[in-house]
Amino acid sequence: MKAIVKLIMCIAMCFSLYACDAGIKFVGYEIATYPDKLFYVIGIDKELNFDGGTVYYITQDDNRKRDRLIAQPMGDFERAIKHEIDFNTEGVYVVEINSEPGYPAFFAIQVVSFGEIKRMAESGAEQ
Repeated sequence: MKAIVKLIMCIAMCFSLYACDAGIKFVGYEIATYPDKLFYVIGIDKELNFDGGTVYYITQDDNRKRDRLIAQPMGDFERAIKHEIDFNTEGVYVVEINSEPGYPAFFAIQVVSFGEIKRMAESGAEQ
């Protein structure tokens, strides 16, 4: 009889531990601070610079853990940073931070020519 009670108690404890773990599932990211660099120059910049950027790692119970914005493992999940940036073509590009499962976060960067920067600087000096 005591063995049956012990077995039932062990099974109940296992289910309760499993239920506690189910409440802390990862659900997504949120940008906490944008990277310091959001403008890139054709012919000068060749890769993304995430310095200064941070993201919130969000769990199902809405807890947030702030972490640096880099591609790295987060617990059981690999954080992926996806983009299709052509550093030789002017334009606005979207950067996606994601892992499976989970909701992604996005931010935009802009690639400009050196001539555009010079023109913007000159027009700003005239104002």
